[in-house]
Amino acid sequence: MSNLDMHDWRMQTVVSLLERAAPAKVFTVWNGDDRLEAVQPGVASWPAPSLAILRGTVLGAADAAVFVPAPARFTFRGETRVEVPRDQWRPLRAEDQLDAVLYLGPRSALKQVPLSAGICSDPPYIEERLRRIAVTGIPRAEADRVTQLCASVPPKN
Repeated sequence: MSNLDMHDWRMQTVVSLLERAAPAKVFTVWNGDDRLEAVQPGVASWPAPSLAILRGTVLGAADAAVFVPAPARFTFRGETRVEVPRDQWRPLRAEDQLDAVLYLGPRSALKQVPLSAGICSDPPYIEERLRRIAVTGIPRAEADRVTQLCASVPPKN
């Protein structure tokens, strides 16, 4: 995840590019989970699914890192990707990054759907997915999960 400094093209997100190119604003919804409870007690009692608009709420005032946690943030110095120390992370209110959260219930109640044989039999897709996991700083466990899910999928006929 970038340190919220979009000066370099490599720091741009799909949303920032779309908003610059199009006259309409992108409505961004985050898939909320148990982490919401730390900011907004009582979320666990919400019906699943629930959609909550963030602007002007306790959830909206929370730092976006609560919603989209990242093990690291980075910037670029020339061609080199440089990790930003945690004490230099820029704060960003969730409502300035996201428009709403979709609460689907506690993580313990959610089921992971395995990747399909079609996706797993597409090496360029899997290679790109693993590359994106690596460059965004997502924990290695996610790459391992993708690899394991594809290993468990029977080959496509």
